[in-house]
Amino acid sequence: MTRKPSNSSLKSGPPSPGRPLKFSIPENDPSKPSNKLIGFKQLLATKRIARNLKLRTSQRIADKRGYSYVTFTDKPRRKTLTSSRINIIRLEPTYKLEPREKFALFQPMIKSIMEELMEASLRDRKYDSLTCASLAQQLSGDIQVEVKNIELERYRLITVVHIGERNRQDIRIASRAVWDPELDSFVTYKYQNEWLFCIATVYGIYLE
Repeated sequence: MTRKPSNSSLKSGPPSPGRPLKFSIPENDPSKPSNKLIGFKQLLATKRIARNLKLRTSQRIADKRGYSYVTFTDKPRRKTLTSSRINIIRLEPTYKLEPREKFALFQPMIKSIMEELMEASLRDRKYDSLTCASLAQQLSGDIQVEVKNIELERYRLITVVHIGERNRQDIRIASRAVWDPELDSFVTYKYQNEWLFCIATVYGIYLE
């Protein structure tokens, strides 16, 4: 029975030509990177990405609320000074199901706004299908902005404007919606000259 010599008993000599050299690094070699080191680097990178994302999110929220945040490039782990000084007021829920002032109380004011804007925009204006289409959109937007300035609390405003030609015809405009007749209401104003007519309606829907 022949016995193969072990690696320790082999004599070291020059490699044979044409055969590549094979090197193996032992498991306890300190130069070989360990899995623990790679996992720690990945953890640091993940924390850095999360911190940057948090700063970006806070900056976007600050832009909407009007606050400003200061970030430190030399010390990214340091908390911002402005965020600790800002006193954010948080209001508790009131559990109110009715507004303090109903939409019906503002109907005379809204009607006067509609009358002023419609007379200023449609005075001595002749009917044209193209210009009146864009004029109806512009007029509804102007009425919406002016009525919003009244600051109706928790009311959603919907403005609809119709412009048509006066040609001895009849017109009937109807609307249908599910609402609370005690809290929700609407205001309508009609204007007409020799060439056209305009009917504008502002709906006030209360948000519970």
